[in-house]
Amino acid sequence: MSRYLNIIRKKAEKGDPKFQHELAFEYFSGKKLKKDDSLAVDWWLKSAKKKYGKAYYNLAYMYFTGSGVSKNLEKAIKYHVLSSKKKHSYQAVSFFWLGYNIYFNHISGKPDVNKGLRFLEKAASMNLVNAQVLLSSYYDKGEIFYNDIYNSASKLNYIKIRPNKVKCIKYLKMAVKNKFIPSTAELINKYLKGDGVKKNIKKAYFYLSTIPNLNNSKMLSEMTLPENEKIILKRKIIAQKRKIMSLIKKINKNSGTKKL
Repeated sequence: MSRYLNIIRKKAEKGDPKFQHELAFEYFSGKKLKKDDSLAVDWWLKSAKKKYGKAYYNLAYMYFTGSGVSKNLEKAIKYHVLSSKKKHSYQAVSFFWLGYNIYFNHISGKPDVNKGLRFLEKAASMNLVNAQVLLSSYYDKGEIFYNDIYNSASKLNYIKIRPNKVKCIKYLKMAVKNKFIPSTAELINKYLKGDGVKKNIKKAYFYLSTIPNLNNSKMLSEMTLPENEKIILKRKIIAQKRKIMSLIKKINKNSGTKKL
């Protein structure tokens, strides 16, 4: 065992929640220790007893996926709620998970749309790009789409809401700051059409110039969305490649330039 592992084990055994979390993660990842999800859960439970935020989040994941423990949705929800109340690097993801997976999924009998949106907006304000992307789409189309948490094979469900172009643009711009290309292309279109914003060719040109490349595969893989929604977004990215070339032609035509 490496010196690093000896140190974290000794500190974990002395009851330090941070090192209990780190030891749990080493068992979970299987990179430096033999992978053992059950031991990972045991150490995260010890860390959670000391109210360590990341331990709450990881226990929520383990109970939701049934990794090292039996699947237990109630415990997954419990630990995501605890995780959302502690400041740590996964706090925003817990807000997103609760908003998207729970409050849109009628866990109390019917969808709680307002609470779901509030949780997603909290995650977006904490700079979680997938919350920003979904909110911009929801407020633009006046329609929420989500997966049934109780049936992973089900199709997307839809709930009508009142469109809000101001919020749509707000969250689009937040996603653009995170360099999410489909959102950038969407914002360019809105400036070209005057949809939710005043028509402005110069701003459309500016946002087009911020696109570093046409591939968001890395960011897409890191987004905490169900696979079928990742497929939808992947298709959007492919479509944006074609759309961006069309946008270049439109901007050049409107601005009188011949080459970007």
